[in-house]
Amino acid sequence: MRMIPQPHAFGGRNGVHALNDGVYWCHHGGIVVVLSMNSGRYTTLDPLASMVWIRACEGDALDRIVEHVRSERLPTPDVAELEATISELIEAFCEKGLLRAMPATGGPPEPTTTLGQAAPRSTTASPRAKAPRVPSVIECCVLLACARIALRVLRLRKVLAYLWRTRREISCVLNERWLQALARNLAIAQAISPIHTACLEQSLTAWWCLNRAGAEAHLRLGAQPFPFNAHAWVEHRGTPVVDDPEHLREFRAFPPIDFARL
Repeated sequence: MRMIPQPHAFGGRNGVHALNDGVYWCHHGGIVVVLSMNSGRYTTLDPLASMVWIRACEGDALDRIVEHVRSERLPTPDVAELEATISELIEAFCEKGLLRAMPATGGPPEPTTTLGQAAPRSTTASPRAKAPRVPSVIECCVLLACARIALRVLRLRKVLAYLWRTRREISCVLNERWLQALARNLAIAQAISPIHTACLEQSLTAWWCLNRAGAEAHLRLGAQPFPFNAHAWVEHRGTPVVDDPEHLREFRAFPPIDFARL
């Protein structure tokens, strides 16, 4: 016998929900992939859960979500059973810290994950600024190891917050030769390092190097649902620094990270 959660557990029939801070998601082929910066874990939702998630994030209350799902599924499911299933899904999202209940206000909740960067930062580089030297292979080895250890000890959210606080103001534009040299040194360091590192450690290292050089840099995260695969990369002035743009087409990018909420 299925237990129906109590209304106060998930906001009730008229309650709405909002994303928790540090939660990002993308939609690919009817499937939603959710990333929690708090745990550093990805969650792939099935078609029904994906439909419920999207409607909940758009500010729909339980009754509207049930109505929408009933209209999309054939044959038409039993209302009571469908409502119980959706209630359990929303409660599970809240228990995992992905959503939080909000009071009904007659409209969708304000987004908690914005698309802008956090603190104001100059985006105009000084034409006289000189790019610093490219980090050596040994330095890249050390930085990759530090990134690996930091992720294991502090988790992704705290690592991102720290790296963001230590960034420098944009003061230069890096040329293609500088970027290629960094990508080459990172690839060599990753190959010879005794500590296994993946794309996330490599991207965090490249992002830190560009930020410390005073260059514009954006850390991007993405995923593909089937087969599931997550990826991280860095962009400088809209161009990937290490990755091949063709490879990145396989992934649906999450919204830009809102560092003000980390």
